[in-house]
Amino acid sequence: MNQSNVMANNNKFYILQILEEGPSNYAFFCRWGRVGVVGQTSEMRTNDLMTAIRTYDAKLREKTRGGYRVVEMNYEND
Repeated sequence: MNQSNVMANNNKFYILQILEEGPSNYAFFCRWGRVGVVGQTSEMRTNDLMTAIRTYDAKLREKTRGGYRVVEMNYEND
């Protein structure tokens, strides 16, 4: 996600991911900060996929209500 406001000199990003680390072993991972900087990270581990999904959905709603916009990424080769 990205939030830009030229007047306030803001250009921020927020990355949300659910990672599968093995059978019944998941992590909800976030990275955020100013574009062009590594930023900060947060990780929540769980053995329940639905808990990770609910946490992801809640954070996504929070950030999109706060002005962030979802940026679609395509990682396929052309």
